[in-house]
Amino acid sequence: MTDTGYFRAMVVDDEPIILRNLIKKIEECDARVRVTSSADNAEDALRLMRDAFPDILFADICMAGMDGLQLARRVKELRPETAVVVVSGHDSFSYAVEALRCGADDYLLKPVEKQMLSSTINKIVRRFESVVPGEPEPSIEAGMPLPDKIKLYLELNYRENITLSTLSSIFHFNPSYMNRVFKRAHQLSPIQYLIGFRIRCAKEILCANPSLEIKDVAYSVGYDDPHYFSRVFKQETGVAPSDWGKV
Repeated sequence: MTDTGYFRAMVVDDEPIILRNLIKKIEECDARVRVTSSADNAEDALRLMRDAFPDILFADICMAGMDGLQLARRVKELRPETAVVVVSGHDSFSYAVEALRCGADDYLLKPVEKQMLSSTINKIVRRFESVVPGEPEPSIEAGMPLPDKIKLYLELNYRENITLSTLSSIFHFNPSYMNRVFKRAHQLSPIQYLIGFRIRCAKEILCANPSLEIKDVAYSVGYDDPHYFSRVFKQETGVAPSDWGKV
């Protein structure tokens, strides 16, 4: 929090009506946050960053030129302490996952509902106030079927140490029941799905960054032990991670 007694927010969206509405909603949601700057494109937002020093950045994912994901990545490089919330009109798990990979702290769908916005702001502000580092909690849409809630949670938090007990404590259902309903919907147990998702992410990382060390790839997808990661990768793909893309 600044010496003014509130957290500064910047909003970036190339649609003026949506930009104004989001600014209004943010300031109505939480008195601890005030929108002190805005821009209608990512390039101007980066220039404003030098003087505005926002604590929280809300950025539209689809903009001409530099998009919201690229902006999130640049902001985290320039000012890692700024929390970034990506706003999107695309209800897609892949967009949400990519946003988290780019360093975003949360992902909201348009039209942004005040309840979800308030929850996101509150989590970020609590983190600022407690000065506790770490990955943000995901926003799980109310009303989603339980298997889809679990799937989204796994995709947003795949870097974390997740077990059935973890999921049980989060979603307040018996582990065996969650295992059963998830498998009925997705033909895999939650843990099998998590493993498969981690390996898919690892394959994408290896293709995009072939020079990365295997241990860094392992850490980036939730494995503390590179040797264990290599065994799992080979079980899932038939080849070692060091050979991926060479066959």
